[in-house]
Parts: sequence; C-alpha cells; structure tokens
Amino acid sequence: MQRRVCRSSRLRYTRIPVSEKDSSLRYSPQLFPSSELSFVGRRDEMAMLREAVRAAKAGQMRLVAVAEEPGTGKTRTALELAAHAEQNGFQVLWGRCYEGEGAPPYWPWVQILRSFVARCNADSL
Repeated sequence: MQRRVCRSSRLRYTRIPVSEKDSSLRYSPQLFPSSELSFVGRRDEMAMLREAVRAAKAGQMRLVAVAEEPGTGKTRTALELAAHAEQNGFQVLWGRCYEGEGAPPYWPWVQILRSFVARCNADSL
C-alpha cells in the first residue's frame, strides 16, 4: 500500500488506496445551501483532490482526508469535491461529526453506512 501525504499552508490530507467496494460515496446537497455561492481559493488543494477522483476513476482507489482548524472551509471544499466526484459517476455519502458531548462512537461512519444501506436493495448487500 502506497501512502502519500500532501501538505499546503491551509490543508493537510493523506491519499490511501482502498478497495473498490469502499469507493462508493453519495451526499445530500440540500444540507449545504452555500453551494449556490461562488467557491474561491483552494485552487491547489482542489487540483490535488480532483486528481484523486481521476485516479479513482482509473481504478487506483483513493481515500482522501481533509483536516484543518474549524471554520477554514473543509465542509465547502468537501462539497465541491463531492459535486466533482458525482459528475464523474461516483456515488457520494456524507457523515458529520458532532462537536458536543453525547455522540455515539463512530457517529460519522454510522451515518454513512445507514445512508448507503437505505439506498441499496437487499440483493446488493
């Protein structure tokens, strides 16, 4: 397994190959009304993220994690990436972290799996 860490002054993320099964991803644009606003900046970061989508489409599966301080545009960057991935034929799933106390363990993954299972028929599971 090859691991490559990309760094910029604003974002840090790691691209790790994953299996084809894990590449299915689906988001809900209704959760992110800000997508109607212009997206500015992050040209270098988006170029790297789009390259990860291109590589995944070519069969080189990727997992991309975007990490930074609160309020720096991670969700908006992920939304832009999700729209790009969906335009390239990927299914996109979302999970969101809860900042307060009381969230169940692995809460974002629970949301992702529930969303995926709800969209699947019994035969495909």
